[in-house]
Amino acid sequence: LRKVGSLLNEDTSRIKKAIQVAQKKQYQFSEDLKKKGREVLNNLGGQKGFVVISRPYNGCDPGLNLDIVEKMRELEMLAIPIDFLDLDPSLISEDYPNMYWEYGQRILAAARQIKETDNLYPIYITNFGCGPDSFISKDFTEEMDRPFLEL
Repeated sequence: LRKVGSLLNEDTSRIKKAIQVAQKKQYQFSEDLKKKGREVLNNLGGQKGFVVISRPYNGCDPGLNLDIVEKMRELEMLAIPIDFLDLDPSLISEDYPNMYWEYGQRILAAARQIKETDNLYPIYITNFGCGPDSFISKDFTEEMDRPFLEL
């Protein structure tokens, strides 16, 4: 970003400030998602929740995921994005010490959290051709230890 700022003839201090503001906004956005997730999970009652497990480019793009969330709505299924879960990847680090992909850690932490919650069910959207996903998919299956939908 500093290189881009210098190409735009921006002062270094303004560039640093813009980066800091952006980082704070991103952090707040992530916290807001987790807060909303806590609200949704606390209000589930006996209702089933279906957690859409994916990388952002799959889960957030209706073109790539064939509008799965809208289809779930039409079936009156409550879709919960993975980003709504307050995940702590360090909880799985002992069992998966070589999982260095950030989203791999999040996906496996989500599997563990879902497995431990009776009324949550995963819908795992993956790109098997993606190198990491081919490994993570196997670990996800072992971690879940119960049926789930993988697309």
